[in-house]
Amino acid sequence: MKIIDRYIITQFLKNFLGALSILILIFVFHTIFTYIDELAGRGLELWIIFKFLFYFVPQLIPIIMPLAVVIASIMTFGSFAESYEFAAMKASGISLMRVMRPLIILMALLSIGTFFLANNVIPVAYREVYTLRSNIAKVKPAMAIAEGVFSNIGEDISIKVGKKSGDNDQFLESVLIHKKTPDRVNRTVINAKRGELKSAKSNPNFLQLILEDGTYYEDIKTNTYETQQKMPFAKVHFKKYVINLDLSHLNNVDFNEKNDATTYKMMNVGQLNYAIDSLQSDFKQNITDYGNNMFRRTGFSTTPPPPPIPTDSLPQKKKAAAPIEVKSVVQLLKMLNNGEQQRVLEMAMSNNQAQLDNVEFRQSDLEYRYKLMNLHIMNLSDKFALTIACFVLFFVAAPLGAFIRKGGIGLPLVFAMILFLSYYFIGMFMKNIAENNTINPALAPWIPALILMPLGIYLTARVATDKEVFQFPLTHKLIVWTKEFATQGVEGKVVNDLLKEALARRGMTNVTPVAVINDTVAVLLAAAYKHEHTYIGSIYATGQNTCYYEEFADGSEPPTVINMESGGFGNLPFSKYDDILDRESEQPGAQRLEKMVSGRYLGTLYGAALADLLGADGVYPFSSIELSEIITDAYLDRHAAGAVIEAKTGMTFTAAERTLLQELATAVIVRSARIVAATYVAIIQHRMGENELENQFVAVDGSVYEKVPLVAHHLRGALDTLLLDEAVNVKIILENTGSALGAALAAAMTERNERIK
Repeated sequence: MKIIDRYIITQFLKNFLGALSILILIFVFHTIFTYIDELAGRGLELWIIFKFLFYFVPQLIPIIMPLAVVIASIMTFGSFAESYEFAAMKASGISLMRVMRPLIILMALLSIGTFFLANNVIPVAYREVYTLRSNIAKVKPAMAIAEGVFSNIGEDISIKVGKKSGDNDQFLESVLIHKKTPDRVNRTVINAKRGELKSAKSNPNFLQLILEDGTYYEDIKTNTYETQQKMPFAKVHFKKYVINLDLSHLNNVDFNEKNDATTYKMMNVGQLNYAIDSLQSDFKQNITDYGNNMFRRTGFSTTPPPPPIPTDSLPQKKKAAAPIEVKSVVQLLKMLNNGEQQRVLEMAMSNNQAQLDNVEFRQSDLEYRYKLMNLHIMNLSDKFALTIACFVLFFVAAPLGAFIRKGGIGLPLVFAMILFLSYYFIGMFMKNIAENNTINPALAPWIPALILMPLGIYLTARVATDKEVFQFPLTHKLIVWTKEFATQGVEGKVVNDLLKEALARRGMTNVTPVAVINDTVAVLLAAAYKHEHTYIGSIYATGQNTCYYEEFADGSEPPTVINMESGGFGNLPFSKYDDILDRESEQPGAQRLEKMVSGRYLGTLYGAALADLLGADGVYPFSSIELSEIITDAYLDRHAAGAVIEAKTGMTFTAAERTLLQELATAVIVRSARIVAATYVAIIQHRMGENELENQFVAVDGSVYEKVPLVAHHLRGALDTLLLDEAVNVKIILENTGSALGAALAAAMTERNERIK
C-alpha cells in the first residue's frame, strides 16, 4: 500500500470510527429513553439492562452505518480541500478518482461487512431483544401494555389499547384483544370501549382484566362442513366481561429463556425466501378456499344434474302434483302468513349480517396476510439495498465535502444530516406505501439509492474536473470579502456586472469590462510578461496576499494561477498582542496572518505591545508611517523616535529607553518580513518537489515592501536562511506597475479566448 493510500484511509477511518462511536452513544441514550418504561421500576439486575442494550445496538446498523459514511466522507474530503491537500495531489498528477480509489475498496469491504451484519447478526440480535422484552414483560404484565401497538400478556392473549390512564396505568380505552384457542390459533377477537386491570384480592397470582361495553367474536371450528355452515361464528355484545390471567408461572422468570416466536426481522436471506414462498402459497390457497366457501353458501352447485332415469325401469306411482313456480320474493311472501313472513325476513337479515361480518373479518385477515407478505419481501430486499446505499452515499458525500471545503464537525454535520435525512425519509415513505403494494415491495428499499445515484455521479464528475458543482446563469460571484471592507451590496454578486451597471449610470457606454482581476494576480501576470521565469506574485502593502503558477503534472492542461488569499491563513502561533488586535478588529477570527504582517496592522501591533510594556490599558494608536519614523531614527539619543512615542503615550523616556522601544518596533517589522518570506519558501518547495531549484523570480508590489525600512532586507535574509545554498536561484523583484499592466494582459487574454470560442 502506497503512503498516500494509507494516509487517505487513515484519515477516513478516524472520522468514520469517531462518527460511528458518537452515533452509537447517541442512539443508546435514545434507546434507554424509549424503553425506560419497560426497564425501570421492575427490579431488574444491571446485567439484564446491559444485555438488552448490547443486543439492541446491531439493530441500529441500518441507520447508523449510512449516516457514519456520510459524515466521515464529508469531513475527510472537506478537510483535504480546506488544507489544500487536493490542490497538492492534483498538481502531482493525482486525480480525484485516484484519491477515492482506496476508499472505494474500503467501501466494498464495508458493504460486505454490512450485509453480513444485516443477514447474520441483526436477526439474532432482534430475536434476543424480543425474548428479553417478553421475559421482562412477565415481571409486571400491567406495564407490558403499550399504547397503539399489540402487546403480549401471557402466552395466549395479545392486547392493543388506544390510551392508558390512572396512577398505575390501570385504566384502558379502546381495547382490542386477540385470544388464542386451545389449538393455539387466533380465533377469538374481543373489542371493548373501556377496560381495567386489577389484582385479584383472593389470589395475588391472578390479574383481572375487566372489559366494559364491547363485542366478543369467535370463529367456530367444527368437524364437518355442514356444521360449519350452520354455525360459522359466534358474536356476542356485552356490558362487562372479565378475563382472569394466571400469573403463577411468572413468579420465577428466567431471562435466559429462549422464545420460539419468529418474525420477519429475525430471519436471514434463506429463511426469508422460504417464508415468502410459504406466505404466497398460503395467501393464494386462502383466497381460493374462501371463494369456494362463499360460493357454496349461495346454494348454487357447479355439478351437472344427474341423467334422467327411464320411466320403464321405475315402478308406476301416483302422479305427483305439479310444482308451484315462484317468480319473485313478493310472490313467495304472499304465500305466507304474517308470522311466517316476519320469521323469514328476520332470518334473511340475520344471515345477511352474518355474511357481512364474515366478509369484513376475512377482508381484515387477508389484508394482514398481504401486508405481512410484503414486509417479508421488503426486509429481504433491504438487506441488499443497504449495502448499495453505503456506496451511493459515499459518492454523494465525498465530492460534496470537497465542494464545501470544510473539515471539522460543524458545517459537515449540517450537510450530512440534510443528506441522510433525505435518504432516510424517502426510504420510510416508500416502505410505508409498499406495505399495501402501492409500489413493488421488492423495489421500495432501492428507491432512495436510485434517486441519489444521479446526484452522486454528477457531483463526482463536476469535482473531478474542477468545475462548479451548481452552475447558474450568474457565475463568478464574489462570495465574501477577504479584506475588512465595509462595502455593502457586493457579496454574492457578479462584480463584473456591477461594474458594467456603474459605468452605464455614468454614461460610459463605450467602455466594456471583460475581466475583473485580483491585484496579486495582476502583479504575477505583469512580471511574467517581463521576466520569463516568474512563478510567484505577491502584494505586501496595506494587505498581504500571494499567488503562483501551478503546473499540472501530466501536462493535460496549461498552468493555472492559484490565488491563495494567504492573508487569511490561520494555523499560526499567535502572540497575545495578535489576539488583542484580532479582538478589536472589524472581523475577529478572519485574516489572521494579514493582521500579523500587513501595513494596516503593524502600527497597532506595536501599540498593543508598548501598552502592555508600560502597564497601560488599551492600545496606543500608531500608524505604519509612524512606525517607520521610529525605526529610521539614527541619532544616538533617538530623540526623533522618542518624540513620536512620547506624543502617543504622554510619557517621557531616557535615551536608553528610546533605544529599547525602537528595537521593539524593529522586532515587529522583522517578524512581518520573515513570516511573508516563509509563505514564499513554502510555494517554492511545493513547486520544486524533489527536483532541483531552478532560477526564478518572485514579483512583489506594495508600500510595505517598497517603503517600510528593513522589510526588503530581512525578507531577503529569511529566504537565504530557509533555502540555504539554493537561495541564489531566487530573485526578488519589485513590480509596481502590476495593477495596470496585469489587468491589461488579463483583458487581452480574455478577449482572445472569447474569439477562439
